Amino acid sequence: MEICAQTKKHVQVQKPIATNVETARAMIETARKGGIVLGVVSQHRFDDSSQFLSKAIAQGRLGKLLECDCYVKWHRSAAYYSRPIKGSWETEGGGALINQAIHQLDVLRWLAGPFKSCSDTGSWARCIKSSPRMW
Repeated sequence: MEICAQTKKHVQVQKPIATNVETARAMIETARKGGIVLGVVSQHRFDDSSQFLSKAIAQGRLGKLLECDCYVKWHRSAAYYSRPIKGSWETEGGGALINQAIHQLDVLRWLAGPFKSCSDTGSWARCIKSSPRMW
């Protein structure tokens, strides 16, 4: 983290930011003093299931991917998203897609490669492949 701050390289880590509060605070302070962005994400690319699926796709065990879709796998009522702090354009920039489905889209793009198009229906997204997987 210190080297990244010294060389002005932004850092992105997976949740949790650290295993204890002291380390997390030190990371935040190092980023602040270094003038870099420290991002914390829920990254599922390293889960066993994601790694297994990635290998199966790369080996062609599932055939050629032409169309993929994903959706937020849990339901929240309209009241949940109507709260001023959750899911509003004013505080978070959007509803279910930007707050939750963005994680599924991230993994889907990682697994399937570039998209020709992607459409949002509010709680799920459909993505059409642009070309065969490039890896």
